[in-house]
Amino acid sequence: MKPQKTMYLHVEDPTTTFLSELYKDVPQSTIINKGLSKNQVLDQIEWHDRAVFLAHGTSRGVLNFGMFTDCNGYIIDEDAVPFLKQKTNSVFIWCYASDFQRKYELEGFSSSMFISQEDELWVGNLSSNMAKFIEPSNTSFVSILKECMHLSNQEIYDYLKEHYGKVALTNPVAKFNCDHLYYYTK
Repeated sequence: MKPQKTMYLHVEDPTTTFLSELYKDVPQSTIINKGLSKNQVLDQIEWHDRAVFLAHGTSRGVLNFGMFTDCNGYIIDEDAVPFLKQKTNSVFIWCYASDFQRKYELEGFSSSMFISQEDELWVGNLSSNMAKFIEPSNTSFVSILKECMHLSNQEIYDYLKEHYGKVALTNPVAKFNCDHLYYYTK
């Protein structure tokens, strides 16, 4: 696969900082964390070959948290769909991103609910004493995803299922997260 111009939109907060390792030292990439208007972000999506989204969100899109201007609470929502439909290899990592991806039939790799902080354990029916598994799960996930980002959607999915799946054998948070990974290709 040829080198791509990749845009990483990371609405960073203390609970998603671990995701920054995904784009650390990645050539031909643009990192967007804050300060742009929604239209400027949409222009960046259109201009780049690949779009990667790392944030908190819902099935409606990526939450803004006041980091970007001219937004309705979401920096990525239905307004981004026409631009994302032009891509075949987007990466959507936020809670319920797969619902967004499926609703709009966007090609790429995604997560559904993803436990990355202690107050999300309840979603996986995990007790608070499982919090010790969150950081190792987060670190392993990003490390393994970074290894396979150059692959196709299905290959990313398969690679994560195999390698992050090994972490999931002894880590209940990773198990929950691994069970909630998806890809969609037309």
